[in-house]
Amino acid sequence: LEPGDVLHSYDGLEISNDGTIAFRAGQRIGCSFAMMSRFAGETVRVGYSRQGEIHEADVAVSVVEKAVPAHIRGNMPPFLVVAGLVFVEVTEAYLRNEYGDEFSYDAPVSLVQTMVHGMRSHTDEELVVVSKVLANEISLGYEHVTNAALKTSQGQPVRNLRHLTELVDETLRAGDTFLEFGLEQGERIVLSAHAVPAATTEVLEAN
Repeated sequence: LEPGDVLHSYDGLEISNDGTIAFRAGQRIGCSFAMMSRFAGETVRVGYSRQGEIHEADVAVSVVEKAVPAHIRGNMPPFLVVAGLVFVEVTEAYLRNEYGDEFSYDAPVSLVQTMVHGMRSHTDEELVVVSKVLANEISLGYEHVTNAALKTSQGQPVRNLRHLTELVDETLRAGDTFLEFGLEQGERIVLSAHAVPAATTEVLEAN
């Protein structure tokens, strides 16, 4: 299947225009009910249309990787500190720790939307945020940034925390004048690159 394909049937069940399938006498239910009744590794027959042509295919059922997982693998959550900026991967457990049991109401809307609806485009994709900004001269003026989704570093899309670490290291080795992070809603954090190593050491020693 490809983006833009329109499903007409799933496992022998016809899917109507509103995305429902027949369920009991005179009742209908969302087709996701049928999809969730299958297990990863099984194969189902699907009918779909692509550019006006009708097709059928056998599709392997797999587990959908959510952009925001329930928890991380391992005991300690990874993080990256860059001159007072603390970057972390977002998980449901992280949001619960930050905002309590009602995190779905109190956390930033964009993070909650990604948690509920976001799917990974790549297996190593993570939602990285600037969790907080620790006090340091180089990061003055950015103290208000809290749990803001990170989009880019030096203009390059950030895939995950490890990728961000590599991008920062490359920028510092290259001798660039500024280290720039692009956040959601077009906000930017710009730091003096040559001052970043010393500032990072100061922050780690103070915290």
